Amino acid sequence: MAMPQDQLSLRQVEIIDAIARHRSISRAAEELNLTQSALSHAVSTIENQLGVTLFSRQKTGVEPTPFADPFRARAATIRAILADTKRELESQSKKIVKPLSIQCGFRAGARWVTRALAAVTAQIPEFQTEINFNMGSFQNNMESGAVDIGLAGPSQFNATNEFLVEPLGELKNQLFAPPHHPLTKHEAVTIDDLRKFPMVGNLIVPPHADVFEGNPGRLGVYDPITRTMQCAITINTIGGVIDVLRRTDGVARLPPPLVQEDVTAGYIVQLNDHLIAHIPINVHIIARKAALEREEVKLFIEALKNVEAKG
Repeated sequence: MAMPQDQLSLRQVEIIDAIARHRSISRAAEELNLTQSALSHAVSTIENQLGVTLFSRQKTGVEPTPFADPFRARAATIRAILADTKRELESQSKKIVKPLSIQCGFRAGARWVTRALAAVTAQIPEFQTEINFNMGSFQNNMESGAVDIGLAGPSQFNATNEFLVEPLGELKNQLFAPPHHPLTKHEAVTIDDLRKFPMVGNLIVPPHADVFEGNPGRLGVYDPITRTMQCAITINTIGGVIDVLRRTDGVARLPPPLVQEDVTAGYIVQLNDHLIAHIPINVHIIARKAALEREEVKLFIEALKNVEAKG
């Protein structure tokens, strides 16, 4: 009784095709990594199941009969499918996964981004990111799609309906002045007040222009292209900043971690007596809505929120 065609296996098609191509049991057996006797037995089994003769035995080898032609045609199709599949798999494996692109200032990076990255990487070890800590061209980068997620104050980005914008948290600028400074007598110090005095210290560097951008004056030189402020007097050490404050009418902005550092406590305690202003900066999560289709974008935004919730 003939075997129904749907019971043929790929291995049987492969066997008949190899013998037909080589016109030789021995060479086909070598290709298929079988013994000649095992291959001959397999051919006999197929012929008996189908009730046909697939090969005629000749002195010089074997000759395929017309009944072998369907096997050869199917084998050619199978080889083409396998080759296409291999090419697709190789192409996929060579594709570079687009890293998640993030743009933020140094303080936002230290407070939220690095901790969120640690949380997401724990879930997805292959998670990749590119982080730009310079806030220059932030608007253009977000609009062009060069950046997936940005952290910025509301004044640094004009959002459209294409973007998700959610409040994340608050950063504070702490501004210090020496005891004799005129601003120590003010109950409240404004940006206009600060604009009248030089800013000192190398800690007032790009991209910390969030408070002062757009206000050149004596605070420093503002670059509207890069949206950064270069402080008027650059000092290399915290002690140096304090010395300059004592000798001038300068103002220094020190981030909270440095104010709390034990190593500089001798200096900072004196400065703390003359903290003249806390200026809050509201930081928002900004992302293109199209980017939210990427699972890693959603995970990272959730991680940012969790970091803020934990404090």
